[in-house]
Amino acid sequence: KKNNPVLNLLANASSTTRTNLYSVSGLDATNFNRLIGELSVNNFIRLSTYDIIPTEKFFNTFKKIDKSIEIDPEVTLNVSI
Repeated sequence: KKNNPVLNLLANASSTTRTNLYSVSGLDATNFNRLIGELSVNNFIRLSTYDIIPTEKFFNTFKKIDKSIEIDPEVTLNVSI
């Protein structure tokens, strides 16, 4: 288990590409697409032609997360946002 690298990357970037997020995620394509879909539907990210942009809602929520807790990204996908 480890802290979610997708969330960490989004928290430290004004934008990133889908390819960058996918490469750090450790997820297969199906689960990665589910994660991006959930983040988008719940307004944590905005999608543009080439970029994924974290929203103010994402940054405000990320500040509240206890970073000392280790999470498993596969388990995270089973939790409804």
